[in-house]
Amino acid sequence: VEGESVVEEVTKEQALLLAGAEDEVEPDETWDLQGYDEDIAAWAEAIRGWLKRQGLESAAIAQLQQGTGLTLVKLWLAGLLGGLEMQQCGGFYEAGCVAISLS
Repeated sequence: VEGESVVEEVTKEQALLLAGAEDEVEPDETWDLQGYDEDIAAWAEAIRGWLKRQGLESAAIAQLQQGTGLTLVKLWLAGLLGGLEMQQCGGFYEAGCVAISLS
């Protein structure tokens, strides 16, 4: 019937086949994270140190990115998981209005 959709359950392997990615991912593949650099405590400490050197209690994420050299992902992870406080300083859709502050 035109205009109606049909939904059917598929396995992971079938979905990969449909997406043309059957050769890219093995179903039981394990990820080798050796050498993966994820040190949230160090990133949070870099933010704290930069804020203290600047004499600030908080700074916008864009300012922190420029000052610390950390990527946006590292800043967000450090802000959310590193014992810092994140604040929204504008409306929900205002991209540049998130700040990280010392807690």
